[in-house]
Amino acid sequence: RKPNLTWALVVTLVYALAATVLTWPLIRHLSSAIVGRGVTDGYEYIWSLWRTKHAIFGPGRGLARLAWVNHPVGLYQPFGLTLLTVNLTALPLSLLLSPTMVYNLHALTSFMLCGLSTYLFLNELVEDRWAAFIGGLIFAFFPNKTGHFLAGHLPLIVAYWTPLAALFVWRLIKEPTVRRGVACGLILVAALLVHPIHIVYFLMPTVAAIVVHFAASLKRDLFTMERSRALLVAASVATVLAAPALEPSAAFQHVSGSLEAGGTVDYSGDLLAIVTPSPYHPVLRHISLLPDVVKDVLPNKHSLEEGLAYPGMTVLALSAWALVSDRRRSRVWAALAAIALILSWGPLLKVGGNILTYTVDGYRGHVVLPYALLDRLPLFGLSRTPNRLNETFMFALACMAGMGFADLSRRIRLVCTAPLLAAVVSSAVLFESVVLWP
Repeated sequence: RKPNLTWALVVTLVYALAATVLTWPLIRHLSSAIVGRGVTDGYEYIWSLWRTKHAIFGPGRGLARLAWVNHPVGLYQPFGLTLLTVNLTALPLSLLLSPTMVYNLHALTSFMLCGLSTYLFLNELVEDRWAAFIGGLIFAFFPNKTGHFLAGHLPLIVAYWTPLAALFVWRLIKEPTVRRGVACGLILVAALLVHPIHIVYFLMPTVAAIVVHFAASLKRDLFTMERSRALLVAASVATVLAAPALEPSAAFQHVSGSLEAGGTVDYSGDLLAIVTPSPYHPVLRHISLLPDVVKDVLPNKHSLEEGLAYPGMTVLALSAWALVSDRRRSRVWAALAAIALILSWGPLLKVGGNILTYTVDGYRGHVVLPYALLDRLPLFGLSRTPNRLNETFMFALACMAGMGFADLSRRIRLVCTAPLLAAVVSSAVLFESVVLWP
C-alpha cells in the first residue's frame, strides 16, 4: 500500500544517509580501496563476486570448480554454492562495475537493507512505524556487525535475508495460504544460501522463536489443516530449491573435513564485552568514559573484528522497559536474546580477556558453558566463532527495543511527540554504535 511504501522508502533513505556517514570516507573510495585494517577477507569476497560472474557468463568451469587454483588441474570446492545469495545478489552490479566497486556497494548497502528488512518485520510485530524505525536502526548498525564489516566478512554482514524470512514466516502463520507458502519458501531459499552459519546461528533460532510465539497464542489452533498445508508448501519449496546447493558442500565436508578449524575459545564472546564499547570510539576515548577493562576485552584493532558485543545502554534500557511493560509479548524475544547471549560466550567462560579458572581441593578447572555440548553437533562444528551469535542477540534486542519505544511513545505523547522521541533515541543509538571513525 502507498503509505507503507512511502515509509519504507523514507526509512531506507535515512539508513543510507547514516551508513554513508558512519562508514566515511568509504563513499569517496568506492573504486579504489576497501574498508579494513589492511589485508582482510574482503579480497577473497571481491574475487568470489567476480568469479561468479565469470563462471556464469564466461568460460569458467562451474561455481564449484576453481580452475585457476592449483592450475591446470583445478580445485573442487563446493562451499561457494552455499553463498549463492551473496554472489547472485551482486551479479547485476558485477556486469556493469569493477570488482572493487561491486564489493564496496554490496557491503555498504547491507547496512540500509538490514535496517529496512528489520523495519518491515517490526512494523508487522509492533504495528508502530516509529518503533519499527528504531528497531531497524539498531540492527543495521550494531557494533558487532561493524566489526565484521571492517574484517571484510561480506556474508556475515549481508544479514537482511533472515529478518525478511521472519516477516514471511510470521505472515504465513498468521494468515496461511498456499500462495503465501510459496512466497515464504522462496525467501527461505535466499536466507538459507547466504552462509551456513546464518542457518544455525540466526535463521533457525529466529523461526523457532516465531513458532513459539504463535504456539503460546494459538495453542491447539497452531496446526490447523490450512496452516499445516501452507507450512508444508513453504518447507517443500525451500528444501527442493536449496538442497542442490547445500548438499554438495555437506557431502564434500563429510569426506574431506576441509572446513573444520580450531580457535573456538579464542573467538568466543567475553562476559564483560556486553558493557564494553569500542576503545576507538571517536568521542568516548577522549573524555575518559571507557571502562578500564576495555584494554583486556578489546586489546587491539584486530579484536574488533570478532570480539565486539556491546549493544549500547540505550538499546538495553529500551529492551528492559519492554520486558517490564509488556512481558507477554516480549518474553519470547527476551528468551531468544538470553539464549543467543549465553551461547555466544562459547564453551568456556571468559572474563576480561582470560578464561575463568577455579581451584577445588588442588584441582583446577574451567566454567564449562552449554556451547561445549552444541560444538559436537555437525553444523556447529563448522564454526569456530560463537561470538557471531551476537547477531541473533541484537536482532532479538531490536525487537524488544521497538516494543519498548512503542510503549514509551504512547505514555509520553502529551509531553513529547513520537518523531521527536525517535530523533533523540536514534541519535543515542547511532552515537553508541560507532566503532571506528573515520
